[in-house]
Amino acid sequence: MRAVLALLVAATSPSLGADVRYFPAEKVSAAFAKGAVLFDGEGRNYMVHASRREAAGQAEVHVKDADIIYVLEGSTTFVTGG
Repeated sequence: MRAVLALLVAATSPSLGADVRYFPAEKVSAAFAKGAVLFDGEGRNYMVHASRREAAGQAEVHVKDADIIYVLEGSTTFVTGG
């Protein structure tokens, strides 16, 4: 089985200052297991979504988002730029 996890970080405006968040390992693992929101922003200008992919997905276009790809096991082919 191949497991590919992705974080989607949504930024809607420039940061006004440093904002450090800590997420305990068990909370991160639970969010990735469900493909859930890890942090909803709480009024800040970003959110963290923990997504789980075990098969090919659809093409995605993000204007204001950034994806961080973290492959935990197996392998993947990641295509960018069209």
